[in-house]
Amino acid sequence: MKLIMENWNKFLNESYYTVDEIHDYECDDLIDLMKKVVRGEERLEPMVLSTLQDRLYYCKDELDLNDPEIQKCLRHPKFKEAFEDDDDFTLQEVKGGMRLLLKKIKQIVAGNRFLSDLANQVTKDSVKSFSSFYFLNFPGLLKSRHVAKHFDPKNVGSSWSINEEEAEKMLLSIMANQKPQIVTERGMTKYKWINVDAGKDIGFDTVVKDPAGKTDLVVDLEKFGMTDRVKDWSVVSNVAKQNNYELANQDGSPYTEEDLAAGKPSFIKQEIGVVSGNKSSNQTKLINIIAAEIGKVRGKPVLSLVTTFPGIQPVDDKGKDLTDKKQFKDYGYYFLK
Repeated sequence: MKLIMENWNKFLNESYYTVDEIHDYECDDLIDLMKKVVRGEERLEPMVLSTLQDRLYYCKDELDLNDPEIQKCLRHPKFKEAFEDDDDFTLQEVKGGMRLLLKKIKQIVAGNRFLSDLANQVTKDSVKSFSSFYFLNFPGLLKSRHVAKHFDPKNVGSSWSINEEEAEKMLLSIMANQKPQIVTERGMTKYKWINVDAGKDIGFDTVVKDPAGKTDLVVDLEKFGMTDRVKDWSVVSNVAKQNNYELANQDGSPYTEEDLAAGKPSFIKQEIGVVSGNKSSNQTKLINIIAAEIGKVRGKPVLSLVTTFPGIQPVDDKGKDLTDKKQFKDYGYYFLK
């Protein structure tokens, strides 16, 4: 019992490291941390351990191979793979390369609170290797609610006129052959392919640029799906504040903490520019793809899809995509009504 309590207290008092801290460490610190892990003095979360393994690869020349403790580390299951040659980390099935790559990516996915349930879906078929990044092409890639709605012709926004299979093939082709914009937004690195011309009609759009008809301003209520899933008012209100959203009930009245507790749906209230027209007569050749970086394997980013949709993505004078619909009219973009 005494030994159990000692181990339990040791577990409670152990220090935890973050990915950012590991990235800031010099080789001496990384090697010292590796030794502590092997000795059982430190336990690291999967994402942190994966980052440590990745960083240690670049410290090979700093190792004292005559040190018995270093020799023990090199034989340890958690670290022996960190010092393999680069050839072992290709997508070729040589020297266990595929196995090691998938193991690293699975660790990254398992350590992501939004994707952890998908860790077992990391396979050689779901990991696509492109020149500058890996992409997680999980089964049912386009079936998440915010993406799938664009395959519904009745969707209030843009909608595809092609099926999911064709849209997925187009997405992968664009990722393979076109250079993305790489931006950092709220601490997250995103890869964006904005307003890419598909070369043929692929859908119908509700937005037009610099319309010839008479324009008008109306108050719009856009469904805010977050409150269907998240019931913590502090989280909801913080997201609304960060994005400058005015949350409202369906009748336009302010949305409150009491409304959230009562399970009422919420809407983003905003003034938008409109022009007379019909989506069915406004075909589009444009496709947009946004992916997020969730980690790196030997310096090569691993990306997960955020969203993809057909139609024009409004941008400002510098080509930055606009996410606030209230700004659309300021740059000549109007909704069809």
